[in-house]
Amino acid sequence: MSIRNVVLFTLLLTLSLFVLACQKHDQPVAPQVLTQVQPIVVPEIFRNVTNATGTIIINAAEVASIAESAPNPPLQDGEFSSQFLKLLSLAPNPESQNLALQAAAAASSYWPWIPPGGAYLMTPDHANNGNPSDAWQSTFWTSNHWFKLTWGQPVTINRVYITHQPWYWLGQTISGISYMNSSGAWVNVPGSFPIRSGASRPASVDLSFPAVEARGLIVYLNTGPETPHPNWAVFISEIEVYGQDGSLKITAPPTGSVFDLGQAISFVGEKTGNVTNIQWLTNNVAFGTGLTAAKSDLPPGTHTITLSGQVGNSQVSDSIAVGIRPITLEVTIDPTSVMPSQTPLTTSPVAPTTVTVRVRSGNTPVAGHQVQLAAAGVPGTGGHNAAEHGNGGTRPIPDGVYGVFAIGEGVTDAAGVFSTTYTPTRFGGEERITANSRTVPEIHAEAVLTVAVPGLILLPRQDTRYLQIGHRAAHPGPVGAISPAEPNENHWGTQGLLTAIQNLAAEYNEEYQGEVVPLLSFNDMSLRNGGLFDISGQWHPSHNEHRVGRNVDLRVNNLDVEQPPQGLDNIRRTFLWDEIDYWFENEPHEEDYGRNNWHWHLTAEP
Repeated sequence: MSIRNVVLFTLLLTLSLFVLACQKHDQPVAPQVLTQVQPIVVPEIFRNVTNATGTIIINAAEVASIAESAPNPPLQDGEFSSQFLKLLSLAPNPESQNLALQAAAAASSYWPWIPPGGAYLMTPDHANNGNPSDAWQSTFWTSNHWFKLTWGQPVTINRVYITHQPWYWLGQTISGISYMNSSGAWVNVPGSFPIRSGASRPASVDLSFPAVEARGLIVYLNTGPETPHPNWAVFISEIEVYGQDGSLKITAPPTGSVFDLGQAISFVGEKTGNVTNIQWLTNNVAFGTGLTAAKSDLPPGTHTITLSGQVGNSQVSDSIAVGIRPITLEVTIDPTSVMPSQTPLTTSPVAPTTVTVRVRSGNTPVAGHQVQLAAAGVPGTGGHNAAEHGNGGTRPIPDGVYGVFAIGEGVTDAAGVFSTTYTPTRFGGEERITANSRTVPEIHAEAVLTVAVPGLILLPRQDTRYLQIGHRAAHPGPVGAISPAEPNENHWGTQGLLTAIQNLAAEYNEEYQGEVVPLLSFNDMSLRNGGLFDISGQWHPSHNEHRVGRNVDLRVNNLDVEQPPQGLDNIRRTFLWDEIDYWFENEPHEEDYGRNNWHWHLTAEP
């Protein structure tokens, strides 16, 4: 600070205190209505000061310059009045703007007179104008005085500074201080009252307390008891109120909270001080105003929630992070096992399975979510060797007619559910049902449907009364007596078919016991899970039947004992025919007569 500025500032304060000390209280005037705080201007007496070198002009810009270089920097740069008032702050180390300057002042009384040569009444508004050279004084001969500040909007306060420094030789007592809360009730400020000042004590009171939100402040005071005013009057040359600058805080939910998708989240905040234009934001998009808001459409992931507001020309805010659980899909099928379509051949189609998709986020159902269904065969199941089948070993779905959903795509209802039906293919095995989210492609769920004829049993391989033949790479099976027992995918049937085969073989072996005759050779029955038996391995019909475990092919061309084969002799033919007619549902159906694949097609009882 320059020497010239030091001189100006010192002159300013010295003249103010000198004028006030010299004023006499002997010119009563008519009372005036209590007024709001008026803007502070530099009095004319301080604008033109003459020294030995001439007239020094102290203008507003110079006062602003002095204020900017003061230890307590102004809050609002470029605004003369606030800089000047902050410069004249009397409380040591003021932590915020003097909030008393924003309040309207009132008092129990004031002394209606103008000091000689003065320019003001000692009304209440002279105690909170930032100018220690004037003051408020109560009337004479009264007691139980009070002084009140009222703010237009709630402010947060935690410190009150009161001084009557020009009358430091007079004692005064503050019996209590109260503040008006947001509900309009008056609440005592905590403190060790009464608090005395002046006379043998400092002529100021500096009281700090936990921060509160206040709309008003009232100070109760009396003169004395030490060196009281002879006429019982009290003075306040300046009252200063400080508090926390306006702030916002999100109180609920706690940061780091995690919610389900679609769950309504209630956000709650609190403010201190005069905060305006309060709004809630996420991703810089506002979704609510005030201190409460709700939101239910946050997508999965982590989100920053900000409560923002304005304090004067400054922005204040508080932020938390909340998480939204991702969606999960669950797909169920009922029943989990169904017959292949067209089993038996005349049945078209079989009863479908019900496919249900549930979409949740945590425990919350997600409504209106679009899902899509797909089906695919599980390679290598149902007796179909994947390495030797067409279409990469995977059955085609749909297979031309079957393997279809009644509705393949839809949206979940209020319970987060989408449901439809699925008709399986004609092939036995396993078919994988997949539910996919259309909006979150990486989310899916699966269920495996077993497509099978129930109750099929493998024809015992160790029975020496007959042979099993018919091995093909697409459907592995025995090739004769020396072939291994497994795999054996083409000799599955019902218990009735197995019993009929075993009885026929037993009767045949008993009839020709001791003779040199070939064993009966049984070719294809049904595959492990039943369903369409595609001999070629190309997923299209080959065997028209052989789907439900009731059919078997009996090889005939290898039963002739003559060379070259000439067929069965009439005696054995008649015997077998009669036995088949007895043990099976009906007479055999003869196929590929006279060729290498000459066989009888047999059907067991249901």
